[in-house]
Amino acid sequence: MLSTFLGVKLVKLTVKKLDSITSVDIGRKLPDEHSLFGLAKAKADAAPAGTTAKSAMPDVCWVKPACEMAGIDLRTLQRWQASDGLVGRDRRPQALRPVPRYALSEAERAQVLAVANALHFASVPPARIVPMLADKGVCLASKSTFSRILRAQGKTGHRGRAKAPKAVRPPATHMATAPLQVWCWDMTYRPAQVMGRWFFLYLILDLYSRKIVGWEAYDSDHADHAVPLVRRTALAEGIAALTAKPVLHGDNGSTLKATTVLVILNWLGVKPSCSRPRVSDDNAYAESLFRTAN
Repeated sequence: MLSTFLGVKLVKLTVKKLDSITSVDIGRKLPDEHSLFGLAKAKADAAPAGTTAKSAMPDVCWVKPACEMAGIDLRTLQRWQASDGLVGRDRRPQALRPVPRYALSEAERAQVLAVANALHFASVPPARIVPMLADKGVCLASKSTFSRILRAQGKTGHRGRAKAPKAVRPPATHMATAPLQVWCWDMTYRPAQVMGRWFFLYLILDLYSRKIVGWEAYDSDHADHAVPLVRRTALAEGIAALTAKPVLHGDNGSTLKATTVLVILNWLGVKPSCSRPRVSDDNAYAESLFRTAN
């Protein structure tokens, strides 16, 4: 509050020193005639004939704080004052900048563009075009010049024969902060008493509480076994009364993502989630429980 009060007093003193009749409020953009440049120009215009811009400027004791408030340096203001910059406008945009003597002409730029768009160079970046031309004893321009000309023509995209790289979308993740939010399920083999025979254990695990909410064992692996398991588990846990249905995450097994399973999940309102292809640790919680059981 104190700094804002001092800033307001400083601006008012500055405007008063320049004999302005308009008070300046902090926090809004000033029109050109109320800016520091406009006030100094009005002061110089209102000065008597024969008065220079330097004599029309106020003392340095208050100019430096005013420059800090305006966001310019004191040396900048003094440079404007020495070259009548306070009377005229900024002449930098209209300055005549000479063209370098080693710059390419329009014909040479057209030749560089034609070479870069040639059939045998159309899929080659500038970093390879220049060495390939140098092997033939041809020197048209440097790699940076090739890139600059192609960029000006909008031809700096993917120039290789392979497909352009695509941004990899991060995998979807599910976080459980309470029970009945994320379920994990999987299937594993359990040995039978007869050698060479196996039982198939289907298991659904609550991610937050680590509770086994549903399981069944069958003598074969089929999607028809997973459908009643999901239906009975949803009935036992009261999924129908929940506003936010849980997410059922599993791997990319054919049984777990079969059409009949997806249909029953859609009917129950449960959102299915699958692991990424060729990633074995996306369903780590169910796999860890199977490792303990085996």
